[in-house]
Amino acid sequence: MDCDIHVVPVGDLREHEESGRACWCKPRIETCDPRTGDRYPWGKAVIVHNSEDGRELVERHGLQ
Repeated sequence: MDCDIHVVPVGDLREHEESGRACWCKPRIETCDPRTGDRYPWGKAVIVHNSEDGRELVERHGLQ
C-alpha cells in the first residue's frame, strides 16, 4: 500500500491512480510545505492530482 498522501479531485471526469506516483494526470509531488519550505514532518509526500475537467485552472488563475 502507498504511504503517500493523495489529494484527488472529487467527482472528476476520469478515475485517478492512488497507488504509487504514476497517474495519467501527472500529479505534483510535494515533500515540503510550499508556503514555508519546511519538509513535511511525517516523512511522506503529498501527491496533488490534476483534474481532467481543468477546475484547478479556475481555482488558481480565474480562467473559465
